[in-house]
Amino acid sequence: MALIQLNFESEKLGRTVEAMVILPVESTFRQAYPTVYLLHGLMGNHQDYLNHTNILQWANELGLAIVMPNGENSYYVDWSVPHHAYGQLIGEELVVRTRQMFPLSSRPKMTMLAGLSMGGFGALRNALQYPQIFGYVAALSSALNIYEKPERVIMPQEAPYLDLEQGSQTDKDPRWLARQRALQPHLTLPEMFIACGKADPYYDLNKDFAREVSDLGYIVTFAAGEGGHDWNYWDPALKQALDWFYQQLQKQ
Repeated sequence: MALIQLNFESEKLGRTVEAMVILPVESTFRQAYPTVYLLHGLMGNHQDYLNHTNILQWANELGLAIVMPNGENSYYVDWSVPHHAYGQLIGEELVVRTRQMFPLSSRPKMTMLAGLSMGGFGALRNALQYPQIFGYVAALSSALNIYEKPERVIMPQEAPYLDLEQGSQTDKDPRWLARQRALQPHLTLPEMFIACGKADPYYDLNKDFAREVSDLGYIVTFAAGEGGHDWNYWDPALKQALDWFYQQLQKQ
């Protein structure tokens, strides 16, 4: 297993972006690694999963490459100011750069976008925005109410740039995007793994979202676990999400 600290100049952000990359030593996938782009939560960074989960062990056991970028407190959408195109960073620039540098699969069905809390929101939004890139999405404890109750989840200094008044009817909102994508009959929709702890304040939001997108025709697995909005829940839930992705790979 290799653990790589990646720093690259981002045209989308106009500055250096940090990311951690895990490459397994051995893999049952011969040509290129199936890849998980893994997004952190609010007030986190690109090293969160290394510090709080067994992601190194799991990546090696399952033969998965893991890319963990620093998304700051962006919610992984394009802000209404220059050099803050965080959505384009995730769905375009990061994927292109890492595929150039490492032997990562370019197939959507071997690529998953995942995250927790803010990162779960970003994973859903960008998997729906870029379905030609991400064939799978795993969202844990997603903060899906940034437009309904922004005061609960948004940093005050960043709220003006997220278009909170119009965002729920634009491609910044996973619900809106899910409805729009479902109207495109020839589009391959990303398969979803949505999980949340029953003691999490976002539990009903996540459960309702899973039901809504299932009714729209998406293939959805919803996992209700014991626990709240913390690493005690996210550590085993992330393993469950990676196992789910691995199972989908075995079906191909």
